[in-house]
Amino acid sequence: MNLQDVEKITNKDTSIVIETNAINKSDYTTSTIKAKITLGEEIASIKIRGEEIEIPEKVEENGKYIYEIEKQVEENGNYKIKVETISGRTNYKIQKVSDLSEDMEIYTAEDLVKFRDRVNKGATYKGRTIKVMNDIDLRSVCSSENSWEPIGIVDNTTQDILTPFSGTFNGNNKTIDYLYINESSNVAQGLFSAIQNATILGVIIGENSNINGGNNSAGIIGYSVNSDILYCGNNANVTANGDGCAAGIVGALDGGKIIACYNKGNIVGNACVGGICGDSWRYTQEDDEKKIEIKYSYNTGRIKSTGNFAGGICGLAEGYTKIEKCYNKGKVISNNEACGGISGKLSPNRYVNKIPTHAESAKVQIIYSCNIGNVESSGKRIGGICGHNGQYCIVKNNYILTGIEIKIGTTTATKSIGEANQYIGRYVGATYDNSKTYIDGNEEITNAVNTETGDITNTVYYIVNGMSSNDSEYWDKLSPTEPKLKWELNLEK
Repeated sequence: MNLQDVEKITNKDTSIVIETNAINKSDYTTSTIKAKITLGEEIASIKIRGEEIEIPEKVEENGKYIYEIEKQVEENGNYKIKVETISGRTNYKIQKVSDLSEDMEIYTAEDLVKFRDRVNKGATYKGRTIKVMNDIDLRSVCSSENSWEPIGIVDNTTQDILTPFSGTFNGNNKTIDYLYINESSNVAQGLFSAIQNATILGVIIGENSNINGGNNSAGIIGYSVNSDILYCGNNANVTANGDGCAAGIVGALDGGKIIACYNKGNIVGNACVGGICGDSWRYTQEDDEKKIEIKYSYNTGRIKSTGNFAGGICGLAEGYTKIEKCYNKGKVISNNEACGGISGKLSPNRYVNKIPTHAESAKVQIIYSCNIGNVESSGKRIGGICGHNGQYCIVKNNYILTGIEIKIGTTTATKSIGEANQYIGRYVGATYDNSKTYIDGNEEITNAVNTETGDITNTVYYIVNGMSSNDSEYWDKLSPTEPKLKWELNLEK
């Protein structure tokens, strides 16, 4: 540097002023650090936490240079912003970033409340993992006078998701017990109200819990969008007082998967009532990850709809839903239409305008599943597997135990497929076109082998692998008198 340059610097204000702030994104996944740097000479370098960033264009104002920078960060902590000029002068400032969602371990009810409150303020926890470390007793935070406030928020009027959980919640097979909800006018009730693009695994709701909510109520999740629910169990009784959707695991399922889950609680609702899921649907023809699978799951609780659509696994199964390798042994009851041991109704397009051009591809399936629970209704369309099989839908390779009762009032089903008027069938109550019994070009309905023998000892294992294998990778043969999935031995307590 020559003498003339030194004189220029000496004649200017050589102070380096750094003004900073941090603005968190509304879902608390990232924060943007902003800095305004004012000084009397040009900058040679800017570093944030040791990382050199690109120097922005300068603005000259009142004989000084002004630089404005932004840096997006994903972790809480102190961020050192260091500035060095071309003459070698330096200055720095520390900007604190806080409140971003982080991986978290939950040991107590109070920890769970802190996590819940963060989600309900907008923290989605996208990309983060929450892990439950102990069994949790919620009596210190909720009771009959003080209902549990679910994780996530759904608008009670529009039923739109306002603040979902979008991370991974690992229940670690610990029991969350004494979950108490009594909010019959509120939608989407459960441990979680709403999740979206999330993973929930190993969550067990204890038998001392009770959920009494409005539409879309369940032991674990009221409303789930494009998420995976794995190895979860509900032992609580659930009641939905709205127009529909009550279940043990998920009230309303819009895309995603439920794998290896169980329900043992009694479930009651006005419509769309199921042991595992109340209502499942995917209306658009999208990638396979967003199609719905309910697999390797079972129900033993009593399922009752005071209106339509009751099923041991799913009350109403709609577009792109596949129910596979599941079983029900709980009693299923409906006071109106569409009641089945596995699902009350299968329908590709309840709302036709949602999928006007590809309803055929939106078919719903029940395959390789088993019902050994009684089914009864005071309405019509009732079946051992499915009450009403809709257009394009498939029911095949399933098993029903001969000894179960399938009846409307005092009338007991004697035929595999129901006939006009009551539509009561041991296998399926009603088809899309009841003038065609088994295969009509739109539905494929096939009875499982040996449904008339009543001998479940070997037959139940044939419902896997095309009805031909005794050595199943899914079914536990140590319990030969009833269906039992192998994973049950590892998950149940």
